[in-house]
Amino acid sequence: MEKQRNAYQSWLTLTLYLLLSALRIMNRSLVKEMVDTWITPYSIPLVALVITLLIRWSVKLGNWIASGLQKRHIPAWILFSVTVIVYFWWGDQIS
Repeated sequence: MEKQRNAYQSWLTLTLYLLLSALRIMNRSLVKEMVDTWITPYSIPLVALVITLLIRWSVKLGNWIASGLQKRHIPAWILFSVTVIVYFWWGDQIS
């Protein structure tokens, strides 16, 4: 059961990474403008705090989603396959 839960958590990590990388590619100039405008020496500790909270909340949410998927008995390899297919399809739509 623990292996299955770890597989779901790995799938969530991969999905989030692919989603964030696709969004970064889509909005490259927007991200650069936000960094140039909002990142100052005074905002760095605040940004670090927000990132820490987001990581903690995403871990809790990931555990909750993983336990829900584990109860539904969806094989993790299907989730990985669908995620990769959707990522390549979305990448084709972006370019």
